[in-house]
Amino acid sequence: MKRLAALFLLLTIALPAAHAADAKRPFRVGLFPNLTPLTLITLYQPLRHHLEDKLHQPVEMMTAPDFRTFVMRTQDGAYDAVLTAPHLARLAEQDANYVPVATYGETLQALLIVPRDSPFKQLADLRGAKIATPDPLALVDMLGREMLDQAGLARSDYTLVNAHSHNGAALAALSGDSQAAIVGSVPYAQIPEATRRSLRILASSRIVPNQVWLVNARLDADRQRQFVDALLSFAATADGRAFLKSRGCGGIRKLRPGELNALNPFAQEVKKMLGPRG
Repeated sequence: MKRLAALFLLLTIALPAAHAADAKRPFRVGLFPNLTPLTLITLYQPLRHHLEDKLHQPVEMMTAPDFRTFVMRTQDGAYDAVLTAPHLARLAEQDANYVPVATYGETLQALLIVPRDSPFKQLADLRGAKIATPDPLALVDMLGREMLDQAGLARSDYTLVNAHSHNGAALAALSGDSQAAIVGSVPYAQIPEATRRSLRILASSRIVPNQVWLVNARLDADRQRQFVDALLSFAATADGRAFLKSRGCGGIRKLRPGELNALNPFAQEVKKMLGPRG
C-alpha cells in the first residue's frame, strides 16, 4: 500500500509538470510562403501576440523557403496550425490529418499583370512572352494557366518563370526580367501602392476561396476550439482590424462544411507534381 501511495503521489506531481512543460513548448503556426519570409513574419506579429495571450503558450510563426518545402512540411504534420492556399488546404485535409476551420472573407483571383506602359492589351498578346509566377504549385499559377488556355495560347507559346513569391513575380515584371506576371489578388493588394501604380491588370481569373486556416487533428478538441476562438476574436480587436485591412482580407469567418471540395482537381494536380514520397 505504501508503494502504491508513493506511486500515486509521484503521478500527481508529474502530471502538472507535464502540462507546464507542454505550455512552454511553442505552438507552431505555419505560414504559406506567398510573400518573402521577412515580410510574412513581420506582417503576422500582431496575430502572434494575440494567440500567445489567448492560448497561454508561446507561439512560433514559421514558414519555408519555397512552396514545395512548405507543402512537404505540412504533409508531415510539422505545424500545430497552418495558413495555406485553398487547394493545399484540401490536400492537407485529405492526406495529412488537418482540419480546415476558417478562411478570410475576401475571395481570391489570379491576376495577370503587366507594367503600366506595356504594349500588351489582351492575353493573346502574350505569345512569346516570359511570365513570372509565384510557384508552379501555387493555385494562382494554375488559374493563370487556365486563363491563358482559354485565350487560345498553347503552353509552348509562353515561358513561365518561377519568382518564388507573389511580390517577387510582380517585381520581375517591373524590372523587365519578365514581360508579365501572375499574382494573387490579395497579395497584389498588399504590394505598396507606389509599386501598384506602375502596374496594370491585364486579366482576372475565376473566383476561388481565399487562404484557409487549419488545425492539426492531433490537438484535442478543446485546443482546436481555443485556437479557432482566438483566431475569430483577433478580427474584433483594433490590431486585428488593422491587420485585415492592410492585407485586404475582408475579415475571418468559419469555413463551411465541404467548401473546399470543388478544389479537388487542383489538390490532385499538386499531388502529382510532388511525386511519390520516399
